[in-house]
Amino acid sequence: MRDRVYLLTFGLMMIVFTGLGGCSALGACDRSDDGNPADPYYDGTAEGGLYMSSPWTGPLLPFPGGKRYRLYHHLGCTPRLLECWASFNSSGIENGSIAPPAGNMCVVQEINDEFIQIKNDTCSDMYVLVTAEASCEKTEPTSDGGT
Repeated sequence: MRDRVYLLTFGLMMIVFTGLGGCSALGACDRSDDGNPADPYYDGTAEGGLYMSSPWTGPLLPFPGGKRYRLYHHLGCTPRLLECWASFNSSGIENGSIAPPAGNMCVVQEINDEFIQIKNDTCSDMYVLVTAEASCEKTEPTSDGGT
């Protein structure tokens, strides 16, 4: 009788754990690049050499786990500075807060004179704001170290 109860309990536990294995609550999500093609994003503003994907007060871009964006920055040259900002509220500082992301919450995959490609390489859902700064002025190098 004990063996039968043990087998029944073990069998039920296996069914429960097998069923939970595919749940996102346990951290399973598709973060692969193949499963998450980069979405082009043409909005945002570029003024005075500074690009912002959205205002500080939002709406910020939805950034679920695995999400990738290709942000067209319209700066005219490759940004020299780049920052990602994360929030759990789409309205940024309007009704919440915003902070630099930690770890691989905002991975920069590519940056050039046309776009910035970012990825949320976690399974956490959040919102993102990206800023980039560029100076497109051409300066001639000097042989005296710039003095």
